[in-house]
Amino acid sequence: MILTERFKSNPPDEIVKEFPLGSNVKFIPIRHIKRMLNEDFYKWGTSNFKCEVLLRGNDIIVISSVELNLELMTFPSPYDTNGEINTYTFVGSNTFNTKTEQPEGNGNENWSATALSNCIKNASKNCGVKYGSLLNTDESYLPNYNEGNSDVPTPKDNIGITIKKIIKEQKNKTWKQIPTNKK
Repeated sequence: MILTERFKSNPPDEIVKEFPLGSNVKFIPIRHIKRMLNEDFYKWGTSNFKCEVLLRGNDIIVISSVELNLELMTFPSPYDTNGEINTYTFVGSNTFNTKTEQPEGNGNENWSATALSNCIKNASKNCGVKYGSLLNTDESYLPNYNEGNSDVPTPKDNIGITIKKIIKEQKNKTWKQIPTNKK
């Protein structure tokens, strides 16, 4: 069974979120991904989680990967009670930047949990469109409210521009060399 065929419908509009607000960058929160995995698969779990934290001045770079293991029960016919278990393994990875000093109450110091959640979300996209495989792409997922409404911009209109802008800003912040005061 090809998972992308089974999960080719768009994710429900109410679970697709935007961050930062106004950026048109879409994602599905981990709680919804886990709920869908529980509903769609006989069993699922992770293995071989790796997380590395690099410090560079006031910048923290978190690099991680995980294997997402899925078991899907299929039945040859509606009358067959003996199902067959198909096993799938996908790898998800994630890299993000943060700062060592955050304003009070704004910091996320649970980096490995954040990294694991993002890795699971990225690995699950291999299942198909329902899990967000077309979010933020040129083939873009089009929210159901957008169909037939030409007044609402489509992700294809501005998502590439937004992502390029965010990447450019992050590159400038992350890799900018800090001058030293030498006499």
